[in-house]
Amino acid sequence: MIARFSFYDLIAGVIPGILFLWGISLLSGWIKIPLAGGLAETSVLVALAYVTGLILQGISQGLTEKILLKIWGGFPSARWLLPDDNKFSKEYKSKIKKAVEDKYSIKVGGELSKEEQIKRNQEIFYLCYNAVDKEKLSERPQIFNAHYGLFRCLLTTFTLLFLSDLGVLLFSEPQKKSVIFGVLIFTTIGAVVSYFRTKKRGEDFAKSIYDLFLVRFSE
Repeated sequence: MIARFSFYDLIAGVIPGILFLWGISLLSGWIKIPLAGGLAETSVLVALAYVTGLILQGISQGLTEKILLKIWGGFPSARWLLPDDNKFSKEYKSKIKKAVEDKYSIKVGGELSKEEQIKRNQEIFYLCYNAVDKEKLSERPQIFNAHYGLFRCLLTTFTLLFLSDLGVLLFSEPQKKSVIFGVLIFTTIGAVVSYFRTKKRGEDFAKSIYDLFLVRFSE
């Protein structure tokens, strides 16, 4: 358990935190980040990066994810069960709903508005997720979810650095314009890549939960 926590802590907290601090140190002339030093300096850097990463995680979950859901029209786990969505076949969606009904003795169908369907479908997904997690069927969903959190946090980090870099270019006269433009290109590419990886890992997470649930609980 400690090893798993440390792994998630590293990829989802410390790495975005260090990246953000490094980017800010390049953009500002008065903030200096000790990227090299002894044990004491390294410990301070890791602690500062971890706290910064926690703040970035909070922003990515509270703000970035809400923006992404507006763009996507909801989580893929909820969208894919809509009648007019083509990601899954009608047979596949029927099997999921039938397996949920059989396992939990609840009715998941009915005439609902799209907003209510999205909410109901996400509840179905949570039931599937809890069943898969309880049975410990595979570690793949947890890995996908950890990657989703990492790339969502990186998307937030690159976006904030891009906006900071743009502000420096527009409202000040930086001495090292080549560095500023380099950071601008780097953060733009990083934000684009992080967005698509966030989308992909979110979809991988949802698909793995549904697949594992059907394999285990579907007749």
